[in-house]
Amino acid sequence: MEAPLKDCTTLEQRAVIRFWNAEGIQTSQICQRMKNIYEQNPGPRPTRQTTLESCKEGDIRQLIGAISNKMDNWGDKLISGIEQNPGPRPTRQTTLESCMEGDIRQLIGAISNKMDNWGDKLETRLLSIEQGVDKLNRRIQQLENTMENTVKSVSKNSERIQEIEKRIDFTEMKMRESNLIFYGVEKKENETSDESLAKIKQIITDNMQISENINILKCHRLSKRPSAPLLVEIPKYEDRIKLFRNAFKLKQLRIYINKDYTLKVREQRRLLINKRKELLAKGISSRLRDSKLIVGSTVYQVINDKIMSSEGTEI
Repeated sequence: MEAPLKDCTTLEQRAVIRFWNAEGIQTSQICQRMKNIYEQNPGPRPTRQTTLESCKEGDIRQLIGAISNKMDNWGDKLISGIEQNPGPRPTRQTTLESCMEGDIRQLIGAISNKMDNWGDKLETRLLSIEQGVDKLNRRIQQLENTMENTVKSVSKNSERIQEIEKRIDFTEMKMRESNLIFYGVEKKENETSDESLAKIKQIITDNMQISENINILKCHRLSKRPSAPLLVEIPKYEDRIKLFRNAFKLKQLRIYINKDYTLKVREQRRLLINKRKELLAKGISSRLRDSKLIVGSTVYQVINDKIMSSEGTEI
């Protein structure tokens, strides 16, 4: 074929090269063949006109027919080979159509098993969480019951404490019941209890103008301050009433008489006295009796640092 190929046109030579390529001849071998052909006959490359005239019509037709048949056979083999053996899946982008049915079924089965295992683990985990939540709810319920019992116990204890405080206050008031406090009695330097007692008797006789004998068990100052009040113990109730009824006569001397109240009652009276002053500034009259403020027919007491009536209204 070297002589006819050398005399063919470029288009015909390319057809021959494609034929060789279809036959499986490597490119380097094709180049070497072409080189050998032209080295043996390096004459001028013929033109299309000279080539067609020098080539034999039968040879050319035979060559073209053979090339066409080879090309058809090579194309059929290539297509059949690709369909029968598509090769390994190169990337994740390969379509499902390129996979074999068995591989797809195997993949689906593996995914299904994984899903089943994952579902079993999830169900087990959810069951564990539900059990933990139930246990936590039971614990919370126990704590709530404990707190409720504690609150009830504290409430009962609080009521008992209040009752005990009331009893203590009542007992203390009973112990102080026979005592009277004289405010504003001048104190002498290094004054003794006997001197204090003599002053009180003189005030009762001269200033209060009480001729009856008032039985006084004891008399002493409550502190060492110059203005310290005097505590006077008078056991007889009638004698104490006489002193209170004539206490207004000591107003000019700025001497005042009060009961010996407990600390709690004194604090309550302080609030009531301030409230009485406010009412007096508004033109409202009131009376103070121990730890109670009487306004008209309504009685007020100090409850949790608030002055409240028995109906629960605040003044």
